[in-house]
Amino acid sequence: MEEINLDHVHETSGDVNLAVKITDAYKAYNSSAVVLNGFNMNVQKGTIYGLLGPSGCGKTTLLSCIIGRGRLDSGHIQLSVKKKKEIGYMPQDLALYEEFNILETFHYFGSLYEMSYKDIIDKGEKLISLMEMPPSKTQFGSMSGGQQRRFSLCTALLHDPSLLILDEPTVGLDPIISASIWEYLQELTNRGKTIIITTHYIEEARLANTIGLMRKGILLSEAPPLEIMASCNADTLENAFLILSQKQTANTEIIEKPRRKSILQPATTSLEKSSLFSPIRFKAQLLKHWYWSVRNWTIILFVCLLPILTIMIYNLTIGQAPKPLNVGIVNYENPSHCSYNPFDICDGKIPLSCKFMKEMEKHDLTLTKYNEENLAKQDAKHGFTWGYVTFEKNFTDMIGIKFDNPSIMSSHDIEESAIKASLDMSNYVVKTIIQGKLHQSYKSLTKAFTNCNKTTVITTLDPVPITLMAPVFGLLYDINMSHYGAAAIISMYVNI
Repeated sequence: MEEINLDHVHETSGDVNLAVKITDAYKAYNSSAVVLNGFNMNVQKGTIYGLLGPSGCGKTTLLSCIIGRGRLDSGHIQLSVKKKKEIGYMPQDLALYEEFNILETFHYFGSLYEMSYKDIIDKGEKLISLMEMPPSKTQFGSMSGGQQRRFSLCTALLHDPSLLILDEPTVGLDPIISASIWEYLQELTNRGKTIIITTHYIEEARLANTIGLMRKGILLSEAPPLEIMASCNADTLENAFLILSQKQTANTEIIEKPRRKSILQPATTSLEKSSLFSPIRFKAQLLKHWYWSVRNWTIILFVCLLPILTIMIYNLTIGQAPKPLNVGIVNYENPSHCSYNPFDICDGKIPLSCKFMKEMEKHDLTLTKYNEENLAKQDAKHGFTWGYVTFEKNFTDMIGIKFDNPSIMSSHDIEESAIKASLDMSNYVVKTIIQGKLHQSYKSLTKAFTNCNKTTVITTLDPVPITLMAPVFGLLYDINMSHYGAAAIISMYVNI
């Protein structure tokens, strides 16, 4: 762990025996929610310090600032320990993994604190016996509420910390178990450990060496329990706390007004900052994720199969050629719509337009036949087809003249020798597919004639006589793809 030199931290002779010294601490979440207001606290080394106060008085916020999870707005926290791993913390809320069993949890946190496996097992068995925990293979999520709280305390005690901070450790526990916990805590102080404990059970706190009574972000009194009761002339701590609370309410000098941010001094702490990366923490995180994966193998299996399933669904639904591709046909050369039976591609009596239409159907183009070009154009505009192909009346004859004697052809003859395609250019993908299928149909037709063992006009005709006419929608040559991206972005924001 990276060592950081904190030159601004100094210990006076009177602070040597203090494990925790908090000076003029101030913390507020907003102008009307002041949690700590000029808070001061001194915790002697090797003692149990009981921090008492009603809910919402700032106890949990104070503890989070001591361990470095929170930060004061102003004030100073000085600790006898320098590294976070020397602190044991049991939060008020349960913060352990429900999928882990007792041994796995000990192993994970022990790895974080650089404990050997043998030390983890030995200390874990001792804590299991002390807290009367179930067998070490028991999962945390299957324990009762009391068992879970006791196990949370076991986790905080595992690495034998010098400073132990416990937030409501005995809530909901059996009195006998609570008594054994206090006995163990007193044993720890005899070994030089320092313990800060918060509790709602005021009389239970009489077992602490020092009591701190906290209310409205201020420490009302800090002394051994008997001294507090004697100073208030009370026979119980509860009555003493009541008397001090009444004095605080009555005495306006005790209640300080929240200080303005302009007069706050920067907050400081003596805890060293952890390095951004630690191999030990990295190893512990790997261990944690391994345990979690073993307990949640169905989720891991789902995560592994999800990309494969997503790719399969994508390949089955996205990127395939759209079907059906409806294309209109206006064949002025053969108004009977090529109803030849049987249909022989090598039969010279069948017009080339009919043979070309046959090849179009083989290439997955669904043909809708029209007698007039206006009707085909009207259906295309209404979205019934993706466009239409027109064959002029003398298509086959003009193809023959174009091969035999092209010099005598007029512009009208050249126009009649072309396969005219008027397509919907607004959908660039579909237009490109249809255009490609028209070219494939023509090439298939030339190949079919080659198989007839005779040379014909169409086998040698080049270039392919397909002419793109005025489109039904869109522009003939200018391509605008922006509307495809716009639809995707709109869908993304709708889903959000």
